[in-house]
This record gives sequence, C-alpha cells and structure tokens, in this order.
Amino acid sequence: PFIGRSDLFKDGIHPNASGNELLAGVIQDAITAADDNQAPSAPSGVTANAPSTTSVTLTWSASNGTPTGYEIYRGEECVKVVAAANRSFTETGLTPGIYNYQVRAFDRALNLSAKSAVVSINTNGSTPDIDPPSIPGGLSGTVSGTSVTLTWNASTDNIGVTGYEMRRGNTSIGTTSGTSKVDSGLSYGSTYAYSVRAFDAAGNYSDYCTSISVIIPDSPLPDTWESRDIGAVGIAGSQSLSLGEFTLSASGSDIYTNADNLGFTYKAISGDGTITARVKSIQNTHEWAKCGVMIRETLEAGSKHASMVVTPRNRVVFARRSSTNANTPGAEYKSFSSFPMWVKLQRSGDTITGSYSTDGSTWTVLKEMTITMNETVYVGLALTSHNNSKTNTAIVDSVSVTTQKQDNPDPDIEPPAVPGGLTASVSGSSVNLKWNASTDNKGVAGYEIRRSGTSIANAAGTSLVDSGLSAGATYNYSVRAFDAAKNYSEYCSPISVTIPNSVVPDVWSNSDVGSVGQPGSLAFSAGEFTLKASGTDIFSTADSFGYTYSTLNGDGSITARVKSMEYTNEWAKCGVMIRETLDAGSIHASVVVAPLKKVSFQRRTSTNAGAKWGINADIPSFPAWVRIKRQGNTITGYYSSNGDVWIELYSCTMTMKQQVYIGLALSSHNNARINTTVVDNVTVSREN
Repeated sequence: PFIGRSDLFKDGIHPNASGNELLAGVIQDAITAADDNQAPSAPSGVTANAPSTTSVTLTWSASNGTPTGYEIYRGEECVKVVAAANRSFTETGLTPGIYNYQVRAFDRALNLSAKSAVVSINTNGSTPDIDPPSIPGGLSGTVSGTSVTLTWNASTDNIGVTGYEMRRGNTSIGTTSGTSKVDSGLSYGSTYAYSVRAFDAAGNYSDYCTSISVIIPDSPLPDTWESRDIGAVGIAGSQSLSLGEFTLSASGSDIYTNADNLGFTYKAISGDGTITARVKSIQNTHEWAKCGVMIRETLEAGSKHASMVVTPRNRVVFARRSSTNANTPGAEYKSFSSFPMWVKLQRSGDTITGSYSTDGSTWTVLKEMTITMNETVYVGLALTSHNNSKTNTAIVDSVSVTTQKQDNPDPDIEPPAVPGGLTASVSGSSVNLKWNASTDNKGVAGYEIRRSGTSIANAAGTSLVDSGLSAGATYNYSVRAFDAAKNYSEYCSPISVTIPNSVVPDVWSNSDVGSVGQPGSLAFSAGEFTLKASGTDIFSTADSFGYTYSTLNGDGSITARVKSMEYTNEWAKCGVMIRETLDAGSIHASVVVAPLKKVSFQRRTSTNAGAKWGINADIPSFPAWVRIKRQGNTITGYYSSNGDVWIELYSCTMTMKQQVYIGLALSSHNNARINTTVVDNVTVSREN
C-alpha cells in the first residue's frame, strides 16, 4: 500500500536512490523478484516510549527472512517507511494523547508480513486500555404480547465490562449494565432481528454477537379465531384479546356497495348458529364508521353477508348483500341513546335474523330475511373506519358463538393437511409460487394463497403466479388447503420474497464469496449497477466479498467505471475481476479501486495461496475506470480517468481453466458493515 507514496522514502530505503528515483527502484526490485512469494515474519519486540508529550520513539526486533524495510503505522495510517537496518523511528509534532502503533516488514518482491502486535503509548504518561470485552454469547429472546425479553451471557474484559448495547435491526435501542433487556411496544405479525455488544469504561466495544430473529405472533386470539383485512384497505388492521375484551383496529372505506373494505375477526361454523356481542365503544372516524357482528359466505370483498353493526352516531344497522358482487341495498337502522349496545345475528337454514339490545337480555328484531349461503360460513366481528386513510379503534366484549348442527349422518369436519414445500421464484415483477399437494379424508377442493396477511387468490392446483408487484418490496407468502365442506387447514410457514429494485439482465448473477458478515445484493437500473456487500477483504488466502459475475470461455476482458464508493474502510475495494471458481481461495486477478483514491492490481496465482499486490497507483478522483484482460495465460490490468486513454497497471502470467468467471467485485473491508457502490459503463468482450 506504500507504492506511489514517494514522501515515505526520504530516508533512502533503497541503497542506490532517494525521493522519486527511490520509488522507481523499489518497483523495479518488485518486478525483478516477482517469483518470490515468501513474506518476512511479523516484527516482534515492538516498544514505545514518549520522550515528550509531542513525540514517540519506537524500536523493534528484526523480522526473519530478508526484509528490505519496515512500514510504521499509527492506527490505520502508514506514517513512515524505513530501511531494514534502521529498526527505530521517532515521530514528532504530536498532540498530547494516546496513540497505537504497529510495524510491518516487506521484502524486495513487496511481500508484506503480518502487522506486529499493537503497542500503545500515552504521551501524557498513563497506559491506555485498548482491549475490548469479549463478544456476548447465548443471546435469546422470549415473546410476551408485544414485548421481547432478551437475555445473554456476560462478557469478560481485561479490566471490567461496563455495560451492553442492544441493537434491533441496525438501530441501537439502548444500553444496560445487566444481561437482560425488555423491548416493548412492538407490532403484531412482525419479525425483529436483535444483537448485543459489550463495552468497557475506556469506550472499547466488542463486535456485535450473531443476531437472532424474533417473531411477534399475528395476534393473541384464541386458536379457533382468525383475523384479516377484507378488500382494499388503506391501513392494515390489528386485533388483541385481553380478559374477554377484543380491541379491534381497522381502516376501510365501508361495508357497502358491491365490495366491502373492513377488518374481520372470525371463525368458521357449519350449519345454523348465532353470534352475539356487546360494542362498548367505537371511535368517531366518520359518522358511518361501523362495528358489530357479521355472517359472511367467503372472505372475498364481494361476498354475500349479513351484518348487525353500530355507528358513532348511535345508530344500530342491519346491512346485507344477498348475491355475490351485488350492490348492497339501503340498510335498516334504529337510533339508540348511548353505548354500550348489544347486537346479534342468527342463522336458521337460509333465514338470517338481526336483533339489538341495550342490556343483553331483552332483544328487539331489526330485520329478518332470506339469504342463501354455503353450509360453512364465517361468523365474527366486523369493523370499518369509513375513512380509508385512518384507523378506527373499537372495543367489543361479551362475544359468544353458538352452533346447532343440522342432521347429518356423516358430517365432514376434518380439515386437509397443511401444504408443504412452499417455494417462490422471482421473474421481473412477478412471483411464481409452488407447493406440495395436501391430503384430506374426502379430497382437497383447492388452496387459498395469502400475501403479507391478505388473501389474494384461490387455486385448484399447486401453483400460482402473483404479478404486478413493486420493485424493491418484500412480500410474505403462505398457503392453506380447503375441502368441499369449507374445512381449512392451517396456513403453512410463510416465506419471504424480495422483488429486486430493478430487473438485472439474465447474463449476470450475484452471490457472496467466502465468509461474509452480512449478505450482499445487486440492483440494476438504466445501465447502472448498485452493489451492496460486506466482507473482510479480497486478499490473504481466502477472499470475502460480493461478486456480480458472468462466465468467460477463453480470452476476453471486462471494463467498468466505478462511479461512487462508500467509505467503510480506506481499503474497501471495488472493481473488475477474473476468477477461476467461486470458492474463497480461488485463483483470481483483479483491478480494484479504494476510497483513499488508489487503484490496485492484485492476484492469487494458485488455489488457497496468499494473494499478492502487483502495483498501486493514485487516482485523482472518482469516477475511476478499470479494465482487466485475459489473453491466453497473460492477465493485464489497466486504469483510466476518462475511459479513452488507458494506462497499463500490471501484467502477469496466470494459468486458469478455459471457462472462468468475469465480473464486478466489492468488499467492505469491514465485515460488520455493508458497503454501497455504484458502477456503470460495464462491458464484457468475449474474443473466443
């Protein structure tokens, strides 16, 4: 990394040159010794003392091998390079404080040793604490309602652990001195990722522990009850049950016209039955907001139904739709003096009777009429805000459902088995869903498919295409089976599917290579690649990065312009790569740029061997153009400031298979962070 830094060589590291001539000498030595891949050992015995509050003197022992010189690092910055015979260095002009130093050796072939152990010095006279605590282990989460209780094992530290910082997703949610934390006020039906790190009094932080995922159930309703939004609602609804009291929340335009928009908390019954409830309160989101009891043939927006509901203006209403997708006729209603108000619906054959009461004992019939529905229907609690941009909250209690089964010598009450093997594949803005067939005692009639809590379709077979989805959005899918008697299985475990921000051309693939801390991603729009990746580095014996690639058979090249690059580390890397395999230790050659405005040629010439630098050069600014070309066994790297005039950076001989991978590589050089880089003007030339 010191190549191109002539200011670091003023002490005459090369015996025959100094200044810019010295730089040329070192490069020539490196080229001459290109076949030497044995690095010196890491320097040992590094000591530091502070002659004054503004200076530090370092000394160290010689490295094994034949080092040419040593690099001295303060923190991550290389502040000096000295000749091999000069194993001491004094830095002056410092501000009083704490500094961390390391030393690294190199030889004529530019093989770099590992850095020495860190030595710290406080020019004010005290020894600093630079050791972070150990990473917390054993993280677990327990759900109670809308809260998660996190617990973990205590960390250790050389002096003592001060506390722990908790993270939900990538957001800190506070610190604690103990080994537990309660995270409250979470959302039903949501999944949260948690991780924890430890810190000490000196402000040293451990890495975050491996994250865990915790799911808050859709709602704490009894097992026989379910809840969902019906129709096109503006805001998703929710529900909870505590001490016999339902708290319902829903948007929706109305229970009216030819399609309803509401929240429905329900259970299925077969044959005759009655549902009774007391509406304690309803929020006044509109004078015709409605809450009450409902009997419904299906869960489609245009289903037949009958409802007994109340409004914020103290009206009790009988509403119905007697044929599928028909307009709802004018409703019968009566005024009442005050809440709470009792409502009841009774089904006897095809006759539906709606009644109301002020005390739950004396009932008045509001409407009785004939509505023919299936044997199995849904009965439950309905709520609509009558304002699709606002959520209404209503409180309902004293809910009871009674059934009176009709004579049937062999009723079918067994649901099908839960569908298994649900998979999804993305094609453009569509998702192709497939699942395994369910079994049933009398035969499966079909499957109901749910997207993110909302029923989207029924299917007779075991596949469905869901189209017209939004780029960049994530959807959760699950499927349940039903039979002719309308017995429904439970929904299968949901799967999550993300639609890419833009459709990537079929010729490109994207995957992480090696052990990455966070998975990467790829988006493509108007010729521009947006790459996201973590990874420790593209170096050493095993790479760790994100790779967007195609295949190359024989000779060819790839050219790209790195438009912008996030600074996750000064040696984060993005550029073009030719790679033999997708294994971490694969042979490869790369031309990459770094945020500190360096362009580098690197390669690994044999599988699982240590990677080597070819040469570095400065670039004035981003964007930066890079190119790598394969011709026979010769790999050549180039760079350019404008894409027209190209400068050869390095060329070497490497033997790879006939078919290789060619593409764009990105490593954050910080495995805990995602680096986002934008690349355009990507072209691949295939000469065979």
